[in-house]
This record gives sequence, C-alpha cells and structure tokens, in this order.
Amino acid sequence: MGIVSRQSERKRRVKDRHLRIRSILWLFALLVAGALAPATADAQQSTTQKLEAIRAQMEKGQAFYIAGQYEKAIQEFDTGYAQYKYSAFLFNAGVCATKLNNVDKALEKFRRYVQVDPGAPDIEKVKERIGKLEAAKAAAVPAPPVATDGGIEGGATGVEGGVVDAGPAKINITDQVDDMRSLVVIETDPTGAPLTLFRKTTASAPEFKVGAANAGWTRVTSVRAPANVTLAVGDYHVVVEKFRDFNVSSTEVRIEPGKVLHFKANLSQGAFMAFLRVSANTDGAHIYLDDDRKKRPEWGRTPYGELIPAGEHSLLVEKPGFQSLRRKVMVKHGDQTEIQVKLERVPYGIVRVISQVPKFSVSIDEEPVGVWNNGEPVFERQVDAGQHKIKITSSGRKTWKGLIDVPRGQVLPVRATLIPKQPRGGAWTFALLSAASIGTGVYLGITSDDLHKELKSDREAGVLDQNDSRVDKGRFLALGADGAFAIGGLFAVVSAINFIKDPLPESSAQYDELADFHDPLVDPPKEQPDPAGIRRPPHMRGAPPGPAAPGAMNHVKRGKLARKNRAPERQKKPKKPPRISIAPGVSNRGGGIVLGGTF
Repeated sequence: MGIVSRQSERKRRVKDRHLRIRSILWLFALLVAGALAPATADAQQSTTQKLEAIRAQMEKGQAFYIAGQYEKAIQEFDTGYAQYKYSAFLFNAGVCATKLNNVDKALEKFRRYVQVDPGAPDIEKVKERIGKLEAAKAAAVPAPPVATDGGIEGGATGVEGGVVDAGPAKINITDQVDDMRSLVVIETDPTGAPLTLFRKTTASAPEFKVGAANAGWTRVTSVRAPANVTLAVGDYHVVVEKFRDFNVSSTEVRIEPGKVLHFKANLSQGAFMAFLRVSANTDGAHIYLDDDRKKRPEWGRTPYGELIPAGEHSLLVEKPGFQSLRRKVMVKHGDQTEIQVKLERVPYGIVRVISQVPKFSVSIDEEPVGVWNNGEPVFERQVDAGQHKIKITSSGRKTWKGLIDVPRGQVLPVRATLIPKQPRGGAWTFALLSAASIGTGVYLGITSDDLHKELKSDREAGVLDQNDSRVDKGRFLALGADGAFAIGGLFAVVSAINFIKDPLPESSAQYDELADFHDPLVDPPKEQPDPAGIRRPPHMRGAPPGPAAPGAMNHVKRGKLARKNRAPERQKKPKKPPRISIAPGVSNRGGGIVLGGTF
C-alpha cells in the first residue's frame, strides 16, 4: 500500500506541474497577442496613410497631365517617386516628357523604369518604346533652315550663309491619357500567398472563371503577396492561388489611368475585402463609418480610403460650417468604390468683431448682441446669412455703423477703428463766457440808460450841474456795455466753431478675409494677433480666441493690467487742434454782448 500511495502522489505532482506550465504558456501567449494586436493595427493604419499619400501625389500629377501642364506633371511624378519608390511614377513622368518632345528625359525615365522594375508586366513594351525613341532620335533630320537676308548686301549680319537654324527636329510620338500607368497594391491575410494576374486581351472575351481555359485572357505576371504592380489601363483578374489550407480566391479589377488601387484578400473567408474611398467638395471633412453616434474616433478625413468588409455600411460626413451628411453605401467583395459627396454650408455665419478699444458694444439690426471687455475671448456672434446693419459703440468714441454681408458657414471678421470724440469742454467754456459777457453788457447798458434818463430829467428841470459826475459815469458804463457786447460776441463765435468743427476723422471698419469655422478635432484654436492698440500680459500674447485657461490671470494684478491696456491709448491719442483762447476777467456781476448804451 505504501508503494502505491507514493506512485499516486508522484503522478499527482507531475500532473500539477504540467497544469502550471500550460497555464504559464497560455498567459504568455495572451500577453504576446495583446502586444502584437496594437502593432498590427498601427501597421495597417500606417499602410493606409501611406497609400493615401501616394494616391494624392499620383492624382496631382494626373490632373496636370490632363490639363496639358506637362512640366508640372513631371515635377509631381518626380516628387512622388522621390518619396515612394514605385515605378508607376517613373513611367508617367516619361510619358509627360514625351509630350514635351524632351526625348532625352523620356529615355531617362523609361530606362530607369526598366532598371527598378524588371519584372513589370509591360516590361517588353517599355523596352520596345525605348528602342523606338532611340531610333527616332538617331534618324531625326533637322528642320529646313529659315532663309534670311544675311547674304544680301546691307542685310542682316552675323549669320553665316544667310540662314538661321530652326532648331531640333520634332519627333512625333503620340501618347494618350490611357497610356498612363496605375499602381495596384495587393495584400493577403495571411501574407505570402501566390498571386496571378490575367489581362483581358479580347473585348468579347467571356467572364473569367478560375480553372477554365479563359480564351481572350492572358497571364501578365505571377507574384507573391504583398505585391505592388504597375498596370496599364484595362480589365484584369487577380487570382490568389491555393495557399496552405486556404482555397483559391479571385476578383475582377478595372484599371483606370493614373490611379492607386488597394486590394486585400482574407483567405479565411475566401474573398477579397472591399475598398471604399470618400472625397468631398471640401478637404478635411470628418468621416465616421458605421458610427452615427461618433462613439469611436473618426474613420478618416476627406479624401480618405481604406479596405473594409463587404456589405452595407452607414456613412457620416461632417465639418464645422457645413451640414452633416448621412447615407448608406453597399460594397461588394473586391470592389473599388469611390464616393464623392457634396456638403452644403449651414444657413448662418459668425461675425467676429475686433477693435483697439478696451470695451465696446455691438448691435445688429438695432438689437444689442453683446459687450466685449479687454481680456475676454474675441467677440463672436452667430448671425443668419445675408445683409445686416451693424453698430459698434464705445464710451468716448465715435460710433461706427455699416452694412455687413454675413456668409453661409464662414466667419466674417470686422476690424473696427473707433476714433475719440472731439472734446466739447472748451466749447461750453466759451459759451458760458459769452453768456456772462452778454449779461454784463445788458446790466451796464441798463444802468447807463437809467443815468441818462436821470440826467435828462434834471437838465429839463434846469437843475443839472455842468460838472455832474454822473455824466462821466454814464459814459463809462456805456463804453463798458459796448465792450462786454463785443467780447461776448467773440466768445459766442469761438464757442460755435468748437461745437461745429471736428478735426478728427470718423470711426471706420474693414472686413478681413473670410475664415472657416474653427475645427477643434483638427487643431487647437488658431493663434490670432491681438487687437490693435491693446496689449496683453506675456502669458496671453498671441493667445487664440476662446476661454482663458483656469487661473491664467491670477498672477497679474488687475490695476497693473489696466494701466498696460491704457498706455498705448494715451500714446496714440491725437493732438488737440489749436483753438482761440481768450479769457478776460469777469466780475461777479456778469457781462453781456448786447450793443447798447446811449452815451
């Protein structure tokens, strides 16, 4: 019994050890899978972004080629090849050089094509093209010379024999848009599967069937995935041969000129994934695929394309300033689907007001819409698209009024320069002095008249003394009245001039270039210059419009900031215009400007 017991214990320990080892191995496998999953996703994302960049570069060159701007097309194709070593760029640059009759450059591009892609499906045709170019160049006969009067006496000089060389002969080599090549990238999951490409060589050939004779179809190349192939325009069929335990997969391919196509076969499903590319009438629009509630990060930004499973998908495309677009899209296995959407702008815009003053108020269509104070985010208000009246006011400044045309889905920046109002203190001072002088004149005139009446009454009664002092007093009062009237009149004129005349210009505004709505998913708020005439503390200079960071103002004293804000205003305050300044002494009895006094 003891021996049996020991054997059972030994077996149990061995079994426990095996279980622990298997648990450790499973845990290790899970950790490795977890570490590789993000790397695989990153690699897929990197491939997608790379192909999108290649596609954009190819489309730029193709657009210039179609427009007949062959030099620019060559530059784009050369840039594409410098960044991404795909032979399709070389071939297309050679076609553009041929269009320019630049045979040397065309030969350079085609020879380079043969050198870097010796297994290209069209390699023999490219070599044939090179031979034709070389033969045409060698056999080219210069164009007949143009006769001049150089051989005639008194005619042109400096041209031997009186002829001018008309330049190199033109070599007629015709290329069409369909001669441009496209780049086709083919992947398989798992990778390494053998691929065979067939091209339809007879227009009436029946549909390609794997394993059949397929008359009218020609094999063009055999490669292993992942592969990139440069193909001419035409109909092709890609066959993924039997690989490991996976069955054969295939798909049709239609090649258009100057394109970049991406195919991927999921061998476990026995079918190719679909490719969907979405472009819009505005770049940078956000695309959400099967995510109407936007719970996941965006799928991409227009223009953008990626491999997706076959079937029906929901598409959401949106961008600030545009109305959102939703639609369903159906893609089949191996399809290369490209969707062009048109986004409509929203029926309103944003009015952005900037001014050099520390505080202003804005009214639109006679309705107050807000007040801005220095240190706050830039003043912006949503306004219906169309024409509106706008008024900007500030204390001590001249009001500016104008008409604005608010665009749909864009920002209209209005930069207002509010001019200080002309001070009226001097005008009121002269008005008061004028009133005092006039009052004094009236008083002196009335007193003079009273004395005159008394003297007249005494003269008639025969009791007037020839040396009566009232005579001199009356004369002085009359003269004083006349002087007060004159001074009062002068003060009145000066006061009127100061009330009417304003040497400062009116307030004005200019409209800056229209801007798009800010997109918080693309960039943080764009840095904008501080409004003219307003200084911000160092930590806020160049700060974009928007709420200030919490605590951003804590270490700046408000009084100090206010002084900084007022300093430029004092420096820019216009000089006061010269004005007449007369300030005679005035008694507490007043004065006047009424002409009077009978002495």
